[in-house]
Amino acid sequence: MAVAGRRLLIREAAAAAVLLALAWFFARPALGALLVITASAMGFTLFFFREPVFEPDTPESGFILSPSYGTVLGSAVEDGRPVVRIFLSVLDVHAQYSPVEGRVLRTGFHGSAYAAAFKKEASANLRNRIDIELPGGEELGVEQIAGSIARRISCPLKPGDGLEPGDRLGLIYFGSQVAVFLPPGAEPLARPGSRVYPCRTVIGRLNNSDGGN
Repeated sequence: MAVAGRRLLIREAAAAAVLLALAWFFARPALGALLVITASAMGFTLFFFREPVFEPDTPESGFILSPSYGTVLGSAVEDGRPVVRIFLSVLDVHAQYSPVEGRVLRTGFHGSAYAAAFKKEASANLRNRIDIELPGGEELGVEQIAGSIARRISCPLKPGDGLEPGDRLGLIYFGSQVAVFLPPGAEPLARPGSRVYPCRTVIGRLNNSDGGN
């Protein structure tokens, strides 16, 4: 479970304990209703901040894996680079993981809008960009993008950090989007509408790869 989720769960559990004590002593229906609401919030926190344990796949040389759970919105060329965009609903795990081996070049927050994460306008939303240098010198970017509900992004990485496939990049709160900026000339392989899974689903291939689909 994500650290932020544990902190929130502790606060909710403390509130539930207080409400339980008050309901025990005063037997007021309103207190019972508040207790049910708090217990429901705890259940949602446990569900939303879950982080399943998985074993990253080892892709063939030149293939790029998905950094997150979600549904592919589509791919397009933006500023000369192919970009794969992935939508995360409130039901998806919202942690992101490194899709490649490499080194963090830079991170930085941009934007200030909060459009719905599945819309085209979400590309201007508050977002954190993580640029990663691959072993061959290519540069790949992963953007954590806030949505209309998600308004907080966490990322502990700093320039110089080494990454292996499956290393945790950070977390976006609630419905959101992840954009993967492939190196120039790379081939997007993700189909719109398809489900993707972190470090298991291939979403792209470098232009120097001789592997098949």
